Amino acid sequence: MARHLPKKRALAFIDFLGFRSKIEQMPRNVEIYELIKENLNEIKSDLVQRKSTQLSSPELGRFGGYYYPLEATQFSDSLVLSVEPKAAGVETLIEIVGSLSDRLLMKGLFIRGGIALGWAYHEENIVFGKAMNDAYDIESKKAIFPRVVIDDLIFKKIPDWCKEMNISRDNDGLLYIKPFTNLIEIKGNVIAIPDCQQLADARIQIKKSLSSAKNNPKVYAKYHWLGTKFDEHIAECRQVWRFSASDVEMIFAHESTGRNRTRKKRVPPSPITS
Repeated sequence: MARHLPKKRALAFIDFLGFRSKIEQMPRNVEIYELIKENLNEIKSDLVQRKSTQLSSPELGRFGGYYYPLEATQFSDSLVLSVEPKAAGVETLIEIVGSLSDRLLMKGLFIRGGIALGWAYHEENIVFGKAMNDAYDIESKKAIFPRVVIDDLIFKKIPDWCKEMNISRDNDGLLYIKPFTNLIEIKGNVIAIPDCQQLADARIQIKKSLSSAKNNPKVYAKYHWLGTKFDEHIAECRQVWRFSASDVEMIFAHESTGRNRTRKKRVPPSPITS
C-alpha cells in the first residue's frame, strides 16, 4: 500500500465571521438561510470545477496556469485551501482567497483568515499538520479584523507583481490581502479597472454592519477597520485610476439611489469612517 506522507503546503484557514449568529437566525429568517446556502454552494461549485479542470488538464498546473492544483475542505464556518508552495501555487492561493473575500463582502458576509507555510496532509476532506495549526493560530490570534493575514514565509514566495497588487502591511506590522482589489470590470478583455457599482455595493454592506454593531464596541472596531480600508481604497482609486468626481459620487451616494446610476441632485461624498 502506498504511503501518503505530509508535504510542504501553503495553506489558508478561513473563518466566516458572524456565522454562528446568522445560523441562529435561520429558523426565523429565510433570507439568511438562502444567503448562506447560496454562497456555500457557489464556493463548492467553483472548487469542483477547478478540481475537474485539474484532472482533465494537468498541464495547466505544471505550467502555472489558472487552475493550479488546489486542495479544499469546507466544514461549518471554516474553509481550508492549500497548494504546493511554488510561486505559481502561492499566487493562485492569494488570488482565490482575495476574490472569495470580495465576492462575499458584497453580500454582507465577511471572512477572516491566516495563510501559513509548513508540512501538512491535505487530501479530499482530511487535513492536518503544522501548516494547518499555524494558519489557524494566525486567524484566531492575529487577524482580529475582517482580513486574511499572511505569514512572512509565504510572502517571500509571492511573485513581485502579485505582492504589489494584492498585499499590504498593516499598521500593526502584519501582512494581509488587500480587500476590494477584485471589485473590477474588464475593459477590452485586457484592462481591469475598479467597478464603481461593486464598490458601492460593498460600501452599503460595511455601513449596515457598522450600524448593527454600534452597541458592541468589539465588533464595531472590526467593521470600522474595514471601513477605513475602504476609504483608503477609494482614495487610491482617485489617485491611480483617476476616478472622476461623478465616479466617487456614485459610490458614496448609492444607498439613496439604489442601482439607478442617473442622478439629478449632487450629493457630496462622505467617507465611511468619518
